[in-house]
Amino acid sequence: MAASFRAVWSQLLKEGWKSSRPRGLETDYTYLRPGKTKADVRGVDYFVGGEELLKFLDRLAL
Repeated sequence: MAASFRAVWSQLLKEGWKSSRPRGLETDYTYLRPGKTKADVRGVDYFVGGEELLKFLDRLAL
């Protein structure tokens, strides 16, 4: 998963996606679509952890 995630994330960065480091007891990065924040809808506008992000992208590809 790591290699494929890096390739996908590299492309998403070019499209304006952002990430934020884990805070407090969190262990996963948060990945945000362009123009979105953590106040928006989880699983649509932002994703916690690479696995959640990749699952979303897989659903879009279907």
